[in-house]
Amino acid sequence: LRMLKHRRNRKKIHDDVNSVASGHTNKKGESAGSGGHGSMIMLNKHELKEWNALMDKLCGSGDAICVAMAFCFDHSSAAQHISQLLEKALLDNRQGVSIETKCAR
Repeated sequence: LRMLKHRRNRKKIHDDVNSVASGHTNKKGESAGSGGHGSMIMLNKHELKEWNALMDKLCGSGDAICVAMAFCFDHSSAAQHISQLLEKALLDNRQGVSIETKCAR
């Protein structure tokens, strides 16, 4: 099952690279390669909710990390936004956020 997920993710990355090269648009209707002034593809409300749930459940297990990585690959068009969210998650100093959780992030 993991192997199938990884293959699917590699194909998605390959498709994203090809769409940038050809100028096609992504699922959100924006140019896949557009990075003009101030434009950044953002996760929608549903995707943000999914991200927050992933971060809340994330631990050092390989399966949990694999699910989070698959989410990032699946939403790679919003890579800048995900990077900002990940930075915020890494700097989370709330009580109860363990070193293990930060390493998994």
